[in-house]
Amino acid sequence: MKILFYLLLILPLLLFSQNNPKPNFKKIELETFNKSSKFYYQTLENKFHSKDSILTKEEYHYFLYGSPFQNKKTNRKEEELELDSISYLLENKIPDFDKLLSLSSRLIKKNPFNIDLYLLNENIYEAKGLKIEAARNKAVFSSLMETIKNSGDGKTAETAYYLIPEFNINTNYHAEGYALKNNTRINNDVYKLDFEKNDGTKLPVFIKYSKEVEEIVESRTVNEQFVTGKWKVTKIITEKKLNEQDKVLMDIFNDAIFTFSADKKFTFSSKIKNAVIQKGLLGELNGKKWKFNKVNKRISIGTEQDKYTIMGLKTIYLTEQFYFIIDDFNQFLLQVERVD
Repeated sequence: MKILFYLLLILPLLLFSQNNPKPNFKKIELETFNKSSKFYYQTLENKFHSKDSILTKEEYHYFLYGSPFQNKKTNRKEEELELDSISYLLENKIPDFDKLLSLSSRLIKKNPFNIDLYLLNENIYEAKGLKIEAARNKAVFSSLMETIKNSGDGKTAETAYYLIPEFNINTNYHAEGYALKNNTRINNDVYKLDFEKNDGTKLPVFIKYSKEVEEIVESRTVNEQFVTGKWKVTKIITEKKLNEQDKVLMDIFNDAIFTFSADKKFTFSSKIKNAVIQKGLLGELNGKKWKFNKVNKRISIGTEQDKYTIMGLKTIYLTEQFYFIIDDFNQFLLQVERVD
C-alpha cells in the first residue's frame, strides 16, 4: 500500500520529466477523431476516468488539447453554483462527505479540466483519511498542470503557456499563496497575469489561448455560407443489410450532386438511369427553395406552401469531412465534397 501511495505521488515527475513541443492542433484534431488512433478522444476520456489505468504524458497532451474540438458544452454557471455549495459545506464543517464526493465526481465527469474540483477533493479525502485516493487526486491535478507547463515556460509572450478555455490556471497559483493582481491583454491571444504573495513576492505568468484552435473549429462550423455551393456524394456509408429498395436508393444518391444556390434555389442531379425515377425525383426537387437552420444545422427543401417539407438534410462536419443524412433514410450517411 505504501508503494502505491509513493508511486502516485511521484508519478507526475516520472511522466513529465521532458517537455512536450508546442501543441500541433491540426494533428491533435485529426488524431482525437480517428477511431483507430491511440489518441482517439473517447478512448483517452475512458482511460482518464478509469481507476485502473493512468494516462501517459503524451496521452495527457492529446486529452487536454484535444478537448476544444469535441463540441462538449459545459454549463459554467451551473458548475460555479455547485462548487460554491461544496465549498460552503466544507467551510462550515457540516458536510456529508460521500455526497460531496459523488457531486464532485459528477462534475469532473462533465468537465475534467476544472482544476478547482481537485483541490476541493483533496480536502474531502484528507478529512476522510483516504490517503490513496488523495494521492491519486493530487497526481491527476499535477499531471494536468504539468501538461500546461510543458507547452512553454510562461515567462514571455513568445513562450506563453497554452491554455484551453475550461482550464483556470489561477487556481494553481492561488493554492501556492499568490493572488492575481492584474490581467493584461498583450495581443490577440496572449495575456499577462501578474500574481503577488502577501510578502511582496511577484510572479508574472504569460498564457495563450491559441487562435489556431478557434480557426480550426470555425473552419468546420457549418453555417449558411458554408453550405452554399455544389456538393457531390463521394461515398455512401451504411451498416444496414441492403434490400432491393435500399439498393435503388444507393443508385440514386451515388455520385449525386446537391446544389444550394446563393439565391436559395435548389437543384439535384443523379446518375441513375431509371427514367421514371429521374423524371419524378428531379421534377419534385429541382427549382424548389432551400433554407438553413443554424440551431440544429439542418437544411430544409421545399416551398412556403409545403413549409419546406419535400426533403430534409441533417449536416455533420467531422475531421474535415462533410456529411448529409437525409430524413427518412437515416440508415445512409452521405459523404460529400464541394465541387464548385
